[in-house]
Amino acid sequence: MSKAAGQNVQSDQFPTGDHKTTADRPGGTQTRAAEPGVKPPAGGRDTGAPASAAKPPTAGNQTAAHHSRSGRSGADWQTRRIESRVAAADAGSSLLDWLCRRFHYCSRDEWQQQIAAGNLTVFGTSVPAGRLLQADDLVSFAPPADLEPAVPNSWRVVYEHDGILLVDKPALLPIHPSGRYYYHTLWYQMKAQYPELHFVTRLDRETSGLVLAASTAQAAGFLREQQTAGSLEKEYTAWVHGRFDAESYSRQQSSGQSAPQRLPLLLSGWLLPDSESSVRKKRRFVREDPQRPDSQSCLTEVLAVQTLQRKGQCYSQLSLRLHTGRTHQIRATLYSLGYPLLGDKLYGLDDGMFIRFGLGTLDAADHRRLELPHQALQCRRLSFRAADGSRVKLELPPFWPWPDGNAPGSHNSKDSGT
Repeated sequence: MSKAAGQNVQSDQFPTGDHKTTADRPGGTQTRAAEPGVKPPAGGRDTGAPASAAKPPTAGNQTAAHHSRSGRSGADWQTRRIESRVAAADAGSSLLDWLCRRFHYCSRDEWQQQIAAGNLTVFGTSVPAGRLLQADDLVSFAPPADLEPAVPNSWRVVYEHDGILLVDKPALLPIHPSGRYYYHTLWYQMKAQYPELHFVTRLDRETSGLVLAASTAQAAGFLREQQTAGSLEKEYTAWVHGRFDAESYSRQQSSGQSAPQRLPLLLSGWLLPDSESSVRKKRRFVREDPQRPDSQSCLTEVLAVQTLQRKGQCYSQLSLRLHTGRTHQIRATLYSLGYPLLGDKLYGLDDGMFIRFGLGTLDAADHRRLELPHQALQCRRLSFRAADGSRVKLELPPFWPWPDGNAPGSHNSKDSGT
């Protein structure tokens, strides 16, 4: 389930010790274009400006940290604050040494600058870099926005009615605050416009396409009921390496037709940790039940759309539907079948690229093999039932990985259904 608006987010940049983040910093008003026939939300058109252009918060306007599982009112979501307790084993370390040893997303010089700017405190008081820490000291950090990686800012609301929102999210824009991302997230960019924002569906940071959200708790509950009942429908487009085997991975039926109709393959199996990978979160797909407590059943519907040759390499475009919503379900399933996604650092040609990406050491050869700055996966279609009982469907143009061509346009429709 998605996180409620304003909910505290635990940062994955703090791998050890007790810590928390509290939400806080002002989002500029995001402007966007409305689809024809859809009531445009206030704001205007999408500027496409990078989120990194946002003005970072200044020291001195930070709010007190809170740790609550409920949403917060007012402007206390507008500034981020991360808190961490000092372990007994770290007692006697200077603040600077402790930071450098624990948290590697800033260099020693950068941590010194953050301390000097007053962005780090111990029990709410600014202290020098040489301050010796004691066990259970509470260290707080209010990171400025410019510490976060730049992200695209070209999201747009393509449907808005009765508190229901459909958002077209670009690849490389995270949805929820997590780790080093807070200000540069879809949640943060939308929250000023939609104070009660709830995300009902989610996509990985590198996946593009449609995200279902709600601007009221009532609308969110209505959509989540459909999600639980399995009546939300999502279809993905993926581009993979290799020729998807039409004989093995599609079925045909004639049904008296002049030409046989291709039917999608139903891939039923289990996802479990990939013991052969050095990346702990990587998963693999198997057909037989592994009888393990850390495995999850999954069902994916796959249809080959086209196969093409480019520069001596073979690629396939696939259309996929999820009947279960497991973490990395599409990526792990296709990788395990021998069809890694283009641009995927974890489930692509070499998962060592995921580690090198984290270390900032991807080289030119890695980028040539990836071909794209993000994985070639898009949530292209999404449909749900509106409050009046009609079926709302929206479709985006299919994702095209290369800059020398594009796919047909999009459309959305609304029809009555039962």
